[in-house]
This record gives sequence, C-alpha cells and structure tokens, in this order.
Amino acid sequence: GGKIKSVAGLGDRSAFGLPDETGVIVLSVGDQSILSRSGLQAQDVICSANNQKMENAQAFIDLIQASKWKSKIPIEIIRNQKRIKTYLLLK
Repeated sequence: GGKIKSVAGLGDRSAFGLPDETGVIVLSVGDQSILSRSGLQAQDVICSANNQKMENAQAFIDLIQASKWKSKIPIEIIRNQKRIKTYLLLK
C-alpha cells in the first residue's frame, strides 16, 4: 500500500511542527491501502494508534499486525500542525 517512515531529526520536527522525535510520517498512501481508505494523506504524522504513542514506524507496523482482527483502531495524527483524532480502518 503506502509508504511510511519514522520521524528522525530536527528537520522532521521542524517541518511538521512536532514536540519530539517520535511518530510516523506518511510518505504516500497508495491505492486501496489501509492508509488511503482511512483518509490519511501524504505528510500526515501518526502520533498515536490504539491509545499507544507511536515511537517509530516499526511500532506502528507491529500494532497493525497485532490488531488485524479489529475493524478499526483510533489514531491521532498531526496534519498541517493541527492534531486530529480519527480511525485507521483495518478491514
């Protein structure tokens, strides 16, 4: 589906207006991926998922794998330096 990467360095923090170096940057959403079906956009930063702070991209992937039996999980993203609560649609 899409492409993601961990927040890394002061450049990412500055570019996205982040308080620290944690989170997952959405680079692209891809066609029919869970990212696109959930309404995420390139340059969104996923801060938390299923009420857990997302430290990096691997933690996000692990959480999705562990939650596949659910239809959706709550996520919090930063888009244009604003926090938004929404859902990641897993099915």
